Amino acid sequence: MNEGDRQPQPRLSRTGQAWAVGLALAMLAAGAGLLFWPRPSPTNECANSLVVRDQLRSPFQPGPPFTDPKVGRLAEALNAFGTPIAGVGYDYDRWLNLVALQHDLVAWTKRNSTWTLLDGTDLQPRWGARAPKAGMTWDASTNRFFEVGLGKHTRVVARQMTNGKAIWCTPISGRAKSIQVATAVTPDNGLVIAAPSEGGYQIRRLSGRDGKSLWRVPAPDALPRLTSLSDDLLLAGGMSFGEAFDAGNQAQAAHPSVRAIKLADGATAWQWPSPHPGTLTVVGDTAILASINPKQIRYYRLDAQGNAKMLFALPSQDVQATVRSGVLITREHLPVEHLVGRDALSGKLLWQRPIPRQPQYFPYGYDLAGAPSMAGGKLLLGTTEALVVLDISTGQSKRFALPTDGINTTFWPYQLAFTGDGRLTGVVTNTGAVVVKGHPVG
Repeated sequence: MNEGDRQPQPRLSRTGQAWAVGLALAMLAAGAGLLFWPRPSPTNECANSLVVRDQLRSPFQPGPPFTDPKVGRLAEALNAFGTPIAGVGYDYDRWLNLVALQHDLVAWTKRNSTWTLLDGTDLQPRWGARAPKAGMTWDASTNRFFEVGLGKHTRVVARQMTNGKAIWCTPISGRAKSIQVATAVTPDNGLVIAAPSEGGYQIRRLSGRDGKSLWRVPAPDALPRLTSLSDDLLLAGGMSFGEAFDAGNQAQAAHPSVRAIKLADGATAWQWPSPHPGTLTVVGDTAILASINPKQIRYYRLDAQGNAKMLFALPSQDVQATVRSGVLITREHLPVEHLVGRDALSGKLLWQRPIPRQPQYFPYGYDLAGAPSMAGGKLLLGTTEALVVLDISTGQSKRFALPTDGINTTFWPYQLAFTGDGRLTGVVTNTGAVVVKGHPVG
């Protein structure tokens, strides 16, 4: 899990062939200083952040019917592909945040510091975690939840997904300024975490059994990203989307690099330096990188030995990109804005789809990398007028219309939550949210 890919959408992290989801939310911690890495502490020291289900309340109300007419209209529109089972309304505040796991949903609100895991069968709270004032980030596998509390007393807590019980707790004591943390779940249900430490950023692997540190190595960049390449290799390096396209960063003369780290011992398997000055960003959870400078963006694919092949180049522009089902999808200007699909192995152009100028097609701040993947090689896009199921291989699509009321942003879908098992779809708008049992079919 890494912060930075145009918030609030998360990035996914892969754990071998098992399902795993990486999420990065609220990454800042107050203070200034260094971080240190003591031994794991007893799990009872972590218990005070757990909120048991008897003390929790779901932010959703069952329905229909819904008392809020806007929620009712949204639910009626979503009937086109499923059965609405819950909803909540609010007044133009983006009050609710909703993220999907494999079977369940995680919800939190602007006025509630508790992050609540909602059971995917009935949307009732299963357990919650009380976030520290400085913020919290987290990662998850199928059966384990990793809570990283930030601030003066930063620590990593591994919890059972079923009940939130702490399995182990590893404190990271000390203070840091503007901490940015990156994580990746390992095949043993442990965690690799990158964070500031004495002498610069450090990457450390924590054991899935007891949270003890198995190894620690310097990070290749000040704010590294972590990407799982296989069961035994981790790619470290590259900036977040926003940092990579920052004009000041692009103008730097240095040639950035990424490094493949062996999960067994932290040793470097290989290192790839960019042949160009500027910045590097990793596209999704793949070995595809974008090398960016003020004049050009070049896309490279790395093989298992770190050999690079340039796929294609574009004139310098802010290009959102994601890789799904073997297709590299970009949002670029040709000069009119398009969605473009290319083969992720060869860079061969597969399809182009123009994006309408009027009305505005995507909501403000929309991030293509955060679009949920669906079964059958489909991608779920949230546009201002519809939910769109995009066929990744052909670029063809099917629309499911959203309601309108004359105010542009009322029903814009700022978040889409789609559980890995395909049972639940959550649509969060500027004025409310609805959870549907079912999903759009393209």
